[in-house]
This record gives sequence, C-alpha cells and structure tokens, in this order.
Amino acid sequence: MDVFFLSLVISFVATGQTIVFPILPEYLSRFGGGTFEFGLSASAYALFGVIFAPFIGRFADKTEKKRILVVEIATFGVINLLIPLAPSFEWFLVLRSLEGLVGTSTAPIAIAIVSEITGEEERARNIAYVTAGISFGLIIGPTIGGVLLDNVGVTYPYILSGVLGITGAILTQILLKEGISEKSDQQQIGGPFLNRLPQPLYAFMLILLMNFINTIVWMMIEPGFIYHFYDNLGLSATDFGIFISVYGVFIFFGELILGGLSDKFGRKPILIVGVILNMIFYLALAFSENFVLLIIAAAIAGIAGGLLGPALNALISEVSEEAHRSFVLSIAVSASYLASIIGPFFGGWYLDQGYSLKSLIFISVALVSITIVTPLLLNFRKNDSVEVSLVVDNEYYPEPIGK
Repeated sequence: MDVFFLSLVISFVATGQTIVFPILPEYLSRFGGGTFEFGLSASAYALFGVIFAPFIGRFADKTEKKRILVVEIATFGVINLLIPLAPSFEWFLVLRSLEGLVGTSTAPIAIAIVSEITGEEERARNIAYVTAGISFGLIIGPTIGGVLLDNVGVTYPYILSGVLGITGAILTQILLKEGISEKSDQQQIGGPFLNRLPQPLYAFMLILLMNFINTIVWMMIEPGFIYHFYDNLGLSATDFGIFISVYGVFIFFGELILGGLSDKFGRKPILIVGVILNMIFYLALAFSENFVLLIIAAAIAGIAGGLLGPALNALISEVSEEAHRSFVLSIAVSASYLASIIGPFFGGWYLDQGYSLKSLIFISVALVSITIVTPLLLNFRKNDSVEVSLVVDNEYYPEPIGK
C-alpha cells in the first residue's frame, strides 16, 4: 500500500513539473530569450542538481527520507508559484537553479524508500510502479500545459504546477507511514567516500556512463528540436504536449507491464533491449517530418524507457548498501544532470555553427550505440553488508574463477 501511495504522490509532483515543458519558449520570449536562453535555463537547473543531489541524498540517508521528501516537494511547488513574478531573465535563472536544488533528488529518495520496503524478487516491479507515477505526469502534464498556454496564457501553467507540488507534499505527509524510511540502526553511515559506492568501482562508473549518455543524447537536440517542432513543422504547443504525452503513455504502460521483466530474466538482457530500442527512436526521429511519424517515434522511446528505468534503478539499489542507497542513487542522478548541463550548450553551439539538426541526431545515435555493450561489463562484487541476495543467475556476482 505504501508503494501505491508513493506512486500517487510522485504522479502529482511529476504532473506539476511537466506542465511547464511546452511553455518555456513562450515564457522566455517575454525576456527576449531564444534557443541559447532555453539551454541556459535547462543547464542552470541541472547544475544545481549535480552539485546538491548527492548531499541531499546523503542527508536523507542520515535522517528520515519521508521528511526530506516532503520539504523538497513543497519547496518546488512554492518556487513555481514565484516564477511568473520573476521581473527578469536573471531572476528566472535564480528560481530555476533553486528548483534544481530541491527537485533533482526527489526521485532517488522515493526509489530508495521503495527499495527498503520491498524484497529483491519484486524490487524492479515496485520501482516501476513508482516511476510509472512519473510517467503518468508525463502523460497529462505537457498536454495540460500546452492547452493552458494556447487558451489562457503562460502564467497559469506555473500556478497549477505550484498547487500540485504543495498538494503532493501534503499527501506525502498524510499517506506515507511515519518512520517507514528511517535509516537502519544496523547500518553504518560513515566511511570513506569511495567505500560508500558499489564495488568494483569501474562497474559503477559504467552505470554512470549509461545514465550520462542516455541523458545527453536528448539534451543535445532538445532546444533545436523544440524550435524545429514549432517553426519548421508548424506544430503548436498543444501538439508538443501530445508528443510528450504519447511518450509518457508508452513509458507508463511499459513500466507497469514490462518493468518487472528484469526480475525474471535478469538486468543485463533487458538493459540491452532497452538500449537498442533507444537507438531506433533516435533513428526514427531523424527521419520524422510529420506529426504521425513523431508520435510513432515517441511510442518507441516510451517502451525503451519502460524497460531501461526500472532495470537500472533496481540494479543500483541492490548493489548499494541500505545505509548509502539514497546517496548512491543521487550520484547516478547527478550523472544525468551533468549531461543536462553539457548537452544543451553543445547542441546550441553545434547548431549555431550551421550544422543541421539531423546530423546532431545522428551523433546521438552513435553515442547510444556505445551503451549496447555496457551491460555486459557490469560485474559487481558482492558485499556481505548488502542485504540482498544474488541477482538472477548470479549475473552481477559471478563465482570466482577456478572455484
């Protein structure tokens, strides 16, 4: 029941976060902003995520995760209520940075809570239920934001986003049991930084690489793609909301229906299938010149995300010590947000040099192809202090050679 409540709360938060997706170009135009300012705002959010998410995750491991979650969600809601009042682009950047500070570690803390209250046999499935709450927000949030923008203006999506954030914080406080996510008294919180990470370290670095690449390949093309969507294809904010929502629908049902497959078949095969589908998405995106083809591409991306997300989060959770789980998950998220900083700047610079969006998409395809072999190299060392059994068929904890 707690997993259901957490999924419900996360869906409220994700809806509030994604409502603003379609409106940023219109909002930035009031300050005379364009592609560069769009990329800068995305990077400001991500920069504070990279810097502060691990510290917040570490603090959550030392205290009660529920309390941190409530504060983060409520603060995010309040900031969105303030954004329409920003008198300049500089003030907007300050507020976006603060959103990055409190918003980037919400999902890792929620996933850490789920990992602590569920067994390994159902871990990926239950994580999928919570991340499906995020996907549900992707389904309805951008559509609501696009409709509001087209009909009542740029201010109301931010107001609704703020209300949803505050409502999510209240629901978290009421519905999630007290003490359910408190740190275990049997776990040691201290220790050197590197000892808190899954071992061997190179395997965890490969996970960070997967997170980094899976994020940067989209962030490189996002600013140019949004303007291509509006200016070259002649589509509307409502159309963009539908595009994002279709992705959300497929990742939502992908997580609910397919999210538990890695519990049955192992993490590696599911990760590889997800990466291949991700490559197909970017190839489809490169040749999509009408709305129907874009919708098909979004559906492929959603299925890929429905496979990759639960499998990867479950893997990170089960190779991390419980006392450091929020911290480790936040480190993984930081890799994604580092990509969110670099990606828009590189993509904006690349397009400013006169190169085409299609060629930039092909660069994304090449980067994704690197991650196909990455899952085959994820051989983690079993730590006796990690209270999980071996993953399916010992695929992450191989027997010693010669035994």
